[in-house]
Amino acid sequence: MTSEQTRAALMAIQALIVQARLQAFEAGAEHVADLLDDIELLPLFVAENRSENFDEMMHSIIEKHPECRYVLEQYAESEIAVG
Repeated sequence: MTSEQTRAALMAIQALIVQARLQAFEAGAEHVADLLDDIELLPLFVAENRSENFDEMMHSIIEKHPECRYVLEQYAESEIAVG
């Protein structure tokens, strides 16, 4: 995949997250909608090579949604690096 294809794929993922968030709010699933709202910017941070923002957002999500703590643990173990 070229860098342009990767960026386009990440923007498509972001658009899907936005659509899912809207559907969750409409269905009355506010907790799910809030989580989707929080993760919406992650693909943008990856696409724009903004690792500091990505790391900060991941930690913020875990603080706000402790049920997702396992993601941070896996993230730390795999040492995902943006940029």
